Amino acid sequence: MLFLAACSEGTVAPTPAMHRPISSMMVRPGVTVRKIVGLVGSSDSVTAINDSDMVVGMRVLGSKSSAFRWTSGTGVQFLQTPTGWHSEAFALNDSGTVVGDVSSAPQQLPARWVNGGGLQEMSLLFPGDSLNGLKVNCIDRGVNASGTSAGYCFDPFYATTYVATWTPLGAVSDVCAPTDCPAAGLANAINSRGVIAGGPALDFPYLKGFVIIPPNTFDTLPKLTPPGSSYGGDIAYAINAIGTTAGSAWVSGNCSDPVVWRSFFQKPTDIGDQFCGQANGVDGNNTVIGTLLLQPGIQAFIWTASAGTQALPGLGGTNESSQAVAINNRREILGTITSSGTKYDVIWTY
Repeated sequence: MLFLAACSEGTVAPTPAMHRPISSMMVRPGVTVRKIVGLVGSSDSVTAINDSDMVVGMRVLGSKSSAFRWTSGTGVQFLQTPTGWHSEAFALNDSGTVVGDVSSAPQQLPARWVNGGGLQEMSLLFPGDSLNGLKVNCIDRGVNASGTSAGYCFDPFYATTYVATWTPLGAVSDVCAPTDCPAAGLANAINSRGVIAGGPALDFPYLKGFVIIPPNTFDTLPKLTPPGSSYGGDIAYAINAIGTTAGSAWVSGNCSDPVVWRSFFQKPTDIGDQFCGQANGVDGNNTVIGTLLLQPGIQAFIWTASAGTQALPGLGGTNESSQAVAINNRREILGTITSSGTKYDVIWTY
């Protein structure tokens, strides 16, 4: 592994009025933002943060992608990857277990890193299936407190992507619900109760988002806009312990709005403040974060039921854009800010 020393992190005051985001929405008051020292915004993509302030993501140099974890004490630590392979990290739990994938064309394998970054062997779904030399490829996208994880596997023989779950020891299984066996779709998150969220559900009309409730209940999530002659897919990206689910729902054309499903059976709440975008995370208090697509640029946002949708502050530079990718239960939001032509990985505290 490569270790980079971490320096102390400075805190930047909330954005002054002259540097309000290019949208007209209110900036969330009292928010501070700090740059993550040791990460390089131009090459590092952050994806998740846990309640111990550990951050994971991947560094891309040339054509090589390398998964990493970061803490303020250790700086960047690259996670074990087979020689010559690529790796990506997408999620972690509070015990520090990280999940993602490792790949070397044409193969992509689910990956789990434990015990400080050691790579654990994981099973493939339908390992005997292949077509014209192509094998099953899998990605692990979410992990809960117990170490159970969820993702998806593409089976070239059936040209279909199936939901997959893995035990803490790496054993894999498909999801066989009475209405869909095996379940086809992309699983993106799993909560502490084992409820999986994802989308779109590939075996159902109108490409809805979905949740899978143990042991085998597959529910599609209500759409924001009644489907007509044309429609786009809905996706759930995050789910908290009580089942509040965040993602995006198709509205029209190429536009999907960030939404929150506060019930699996009720129409979602559009939290986009009249902008397209997606909600990427939800914490235990039902605070939702995500990114809005503006004209031009992108803007990180925070949403609560009481305050509505508010912009997260920038760094005070010129031509700023930002995105929020994850939230923990310590009132911290992970994301990026591009300011005066330079991209930074950041943590907002609210």
